[in-house]
Amino acid sequence: MPKDDIEIVEENASGSDLAYLKLQRSSIKKNITNIQKKVEKDGSKMDSTILECRLEILEGYFKQLCDVQSKIEAINANDNTRSDLEETFIVAKSKILKLINKNRGSVSMEHSLLNASMACGSSSRLPSLKLPNFDGKYSEYQRFIAAYNNIVHENHSISVIEKFNYLLNCLSGPALAVVEPFQVCEDNYEKALQRLQERYDNKVLIFLEHIDSLFNVPKMQKSDSVSLRHLIDTVSAVRGSLLSLGSEADVMNAILVHMVLSKVDNETKDNYDEKQDFKSLPSWDLCYELLSRRCQFLESHRKRTEFPEKVIPNKHNSPRFNRPAHTFVNSNSNCSYCNSSEHSLSTCSSFANIVVSERFNFVKRNGHCINCLRKGHMVSKCSSKSRCRVCDSAHHTILHIFSSPEQPTTSNSNGNSPQPSTSSNPVSFVARSFRRAIIPTAVILMKDNCGSFHTVRALLDSCSELNFISEETARRLKLKFRPFSQEISGIAEVRTSIKFSVDTTIKSRSSSFEWSSSFAVTKTISSRQPGELMNTSQWKIPPNIELADPSFFKPERIDVLLSAEVFFDLLLDGKISLGNGLPSLTNTVFGWIVGGSSPSRPHSNSLTCNLIVSTREQNIDETLNQFWKAEKYSKSPSTYTEAEKVIEDHIIENSRFDSYGRVQVRLPFKKLPNYLGNSLEISRRRFLSLERRLERDSTLKSMYEAIMQEYVSLGHMSPYNQSSNNSSYIIPHHCVLKPQSCSTKLRVVFDAIAHTSSNHSLNDILMVVPTIQQDLITTLFSFRLHKYALTADVSKIYRQCRIDEQDKRIQIVLWRNNRDDYIKINMAHIIPVVRRSYKKIFTSMTY
Repeated sequence: MPKDDIEIVEENASGSDLAYLKLQRSSIKKNITNIQKKVEKDGSKMDSTILECRLEILEGYFKQLCDVQSKIEAINANDNTRSDLEETFIVAKSKILKLINKNRGSVSMEHSLLNASMACGSSSRLPSLKLPNFDGKYSEYQRFIAAYNNIVHENHSISVIEKFNYLLNCLSGPALAVVEPFQVCEDNYEKALQRLQERYDNKVLIFLEHIDSLFNVPKMQKSDSVSLRHLIDTVSAVRGSLLSLGSEADVMNAILVHMVLSKVDNETKDNYDEKQDFKSLPSWDLCYELLSRRCQFLESHRKRTEFPEKVIPNKHNSPRFNRPAHTFVNSNSNCSYCNSSEHSLSTCSSFANIVVSERFNFVKRNGHCINCLRKGHMVSKCSSKSRCRVCDSAHHTILHIFSSPEQPTTSNSNGNSPQPSTSSNPVSFVARSFRRAIIPTAVILMKDNCGSFHTVRALLDSCSELNFISEETARRLKLKFRPFSQEISGIAEVRTSIKFSVDTTIKSRSSSFEWSSSFAVTKTISSRQPGELMNTSQWKIPPNIELADPSFFKPERIDVLLSAEVFFDLLLDGKISLGNGLPSLTNTVFGWIVGGSSPSRPHSNSLTCNLIVSTREQNIDETLNQFWKAEKYSKSPSTYTEAEKVIEDHIIENSRFDSYGRVQVRLPFKKLPNYLGNSLEISRRRFLSLERRLERDSTLKSMYEAIMQEYVSLGHMSPYNQSSNNSSYIIPHHCVLKPQSCSTKLRVVFDAIAHTSSNHSLNDILMVVPTIQQDLITTLFSFRLHKYALTADVSKIYRQCRIDEQDKRIQIVLWRNNRDDYIKINMAHIIPVVRRSYKKIFTSMTY
């Protein structure tokens, strides 16, 4: 066959295939268009499941359409229909997705539908993304906020309230403390996000934190490929982060400044940091200027100290009372005792901790002058005019030997003259002046008069019998002052009187711990704690723990003092020592507190001692008066107010015995349950916080689960299948652990004072039943009338009374045994939650 005839046959074959493929493409496109028209017509009536099925069919058609279009383009390269086909698919799919999101409303982040890829043949779904976490590290903020915006903030299918709760769950530590004071409502979401950005979106601090992490890269312990790969990958990642914030010249400047500041003394470094504005990247020129100015100051200060002006003596100016202080300038930069380059021998805390005799021997043995503690000359040729502050002799104060106080003289058996007794172990108070202690502090939340929580700084004092709050803090929280007459005394029997107190609730920022008590109001509680700024750069504080007070090293005011009443209940298992001469970390419900010994500069600020005891002295007349009152006791008939009579009538009319012989009552509402707002959000947030605490302690979790399972097994609680509304109340709950208790080591506390979105709680809308049983003194007198007395303890007495079916929706709790399960809504059939209203009912109903 000729060549030209062969080409004609092949062209006819390809033409027939092309026509068939185009017919196939037209048919598939028609199917896609029919789906689109069906959705436009009846989509609003379709269920989300039906819409998802149609979406899968649509994506299958589009995959076939892409395959057919690829074959057409292989035959005819000039075919440009692909873009029109993709546009048809995009329009149809977007309408289906919009209807799905509209039907579902607020969809859980973990179960939200991820959009399929627009590329041909790509219809598989990606796995759900985990929410990012942020604990307050500047270097991690940009990564966190980018992931959070992509997953949560820019997702329009999530409500603003849900976004706020996701934000709270993503944050921890100092970052959570920035946002947590905001109440969870739509108006505060953008404000909280903006506050977080203002706090951590600081280019300079992020840059400096990356520099620190670069110098803190761990050294390889052995020669292996894994360690080396980890080292170079870490350095490469940090370098990339630095170059994203500044140029290579900025990075080099920052490295140079960091190296120089790591070599200077702590005071110079503090002076440099204090003069930074943290708005521009570190500059070597500025660092050189500040350090040069510091050098000039030290030089002029040294001249004034070594060559003081002559003082003209007079009757008010004797050498005893007007002598210059010791000069702590050492010509040798290193301390000869501990070989440190950061201080001289006269300021060495290790040297000050040894006994005086060993100090003196060390000074003589190493050729130091005993007057100024410098090398190169003897005391006879010392140019310093300084003398001992105790005895005015030519030796340093730190070398002075203190004799013990004189004891009464006694004669020996031989009749010799009496000899004063002396101590064989002289004590030096100078050594103690170079150390001070850190009193534990914590940043906690305190409830104001409106039910909102605010951040305050608390001092934890196990030596105080009373809780205190400063007057400024009490007025800032608008707490109600009530008369409170109490005399208190402290060290040296210094007495003062307290006139007012307030009642409020404190709460932990890191756990579900809450505690209510009275606080005595005083002008000031203590001076700023600690007494001076402490350098903690060399302290090896574990990075994975949450400090109760992240700024424990900065002198700041004290708002609240927590006494021994609650101090020991705050402590948890766990203690970490930071080293010899350094404080320790102790685990509490507020986080890890810092307390104990701490290095300090010489001549530091005055020390603080908190010891407060209450005194109630009674004279003999008052004691006798109370005795005669007890002897002349006469029982008066119980009288009720009008409001109390209403409650009494309510109990009588609405109480009955059910078929099992138990008392069943109606709750005594003084306001309708419609006053209650939405309580789901705060209960859910507190339950998740409780769940995180239980996951950290397996023993506590098993005890808590056993108690909740007991509620279910005894019929005191059952699943609640109806949807909650504004007239229902979901009660938060937490636990109180008392390991020393013989009967109940763990007690579940139901918080019926938790406010809803309407600022009302369950206790706010319930009436309080008056006391109806006889008073205690009458019961005690009854023991005189009979020969035998019987006592009994009713098991689970507060669970023996059931509530009416109409009121069960008021007592709803959240619970689940496994974090992978959905949170279950359970309904309580008993009244331990509203014990405030019915704790006296058993006397009248059962006896």
